[in-house]
Amino acid sequence: MTDFKDIVQEYLAMNWLRPENAVCDTAAYRLIAPAIRQQGKSLEIGIGNGYNSFMLLGGRFTPDYDWFYNVKTDGFWDNADIYDTCDKSLTIRSFIATPPIKMVHTAIDHKQNLLDQAKQLDFVDNLICADASQLHIEGHFDLIFSNILYWLPDPFAVLNEAGKHLSDQGQIVTVFPNPSFYAHCRSYVDESPLWKRLNRGRADSMMWHLSLGEFQEKLAQRETGLKVIKAERYLAEQTLRIWDIGLRPLSPHLIKMAQALAPETRQEIKAEWCETCLPFVLEQLTMNLSAVLRRADTTSWCSKKPHSKFKREIPCNTLLSMRRSSRNGMNGPSNQDFPASTSLITSRRSSMQPCPTPW
Repeated sequence: MTDFKDIVQEYLAMNWLRPENAVCDTAAYRLIAPAIRQQGKSLEIGIGNGYNSFMLLGGRFTPDYDWFYNVKTDGFWDNADIYDTCDKSLTIRSFIATPPIKMVHTAIDHKQNLLDQAKQLDFVDNLICADASQLHIEGHFDLIFSNILYWLPDPFAVLNEAGKHLSDQGQIVTVFPNPSFYAHCRSYVDESPLWKRLNRGRADSMMWHLSLGEFQEKLAQRETGLKVIKAERYLAEQTLRIWDIGLRPLSPHLIKMAQALAPETRQEIKAEWCETCLPFVLEQLTMNLSAVLRRADTTSWCSKKPHSKFKREIPCNTLLSMRRSSRNGMNGPSNQDFPASTSLITSRRSSMQPCPTPW
């Protein structure tokens, strides 16, 4: 974990009032950053305010900036998206310490406030306000990245359309939940008033979850021409149980207090806060990785040729890779379960026509 200490500190500084997010973001960074930094023309579906991709691509903010500037806490307990705002008086680009190592050609999101923030990061050539469920894009891309497919009612329609716009060796990287996620995140399944209040409607926005085998079956049924070539989990059970609650219930009050402080005082307290939290975050990341290495499950890595090899797998979130398939079939295991979210890399679709059957 020593190699990741600097990355952990960066994510902790951005998430200081929600340190549980720093654990998850760093674990994701280890797998997703190398996948999306590949050279070529890229598209992101669901970029939000851009902070996540900005950092995955090597961008860094100054220590005094974080997620909690552009926030309105009103409506938190009414399940409002408190990050759906943009303070026009705040010049985000003035907080950029290091730009990303590559540009994103095109990015889509359905919230203009978030796109207004992303615009100030100066790493996306074309920002489009649109609903990903009605995806309409032009041209071809070497990489398509999305971590919001689980919010869409028909992700395979989106994958089908995205696949049409992949270059010959193009890949899609995405993140989605699998059934084991619900075994670890109680607020998503417990219908009691306490747990429903803690969940804040997040369960309602998660439209689907699938095991790897189910996902592969859907790819074949919908004739997307895509196939999985890599899959890897990255969040352990304890990490998810902590994340499910964390400081979320207290966060609107912590944010309001932080916003009320003078900049110098805010930064002083933030530095002390991060110094206190860092050992706990590092320890949880170490435990997360240990849980991964202890796990005996295997992940199938499938390429264009019908062969597979196996390696140990991380317990909850997963990195998946898929390549264009020349036949309507699947490689790898048919019943592999991925406990939380899954990153997928896919190559260009085949020449097969899409299947109209609802997924």
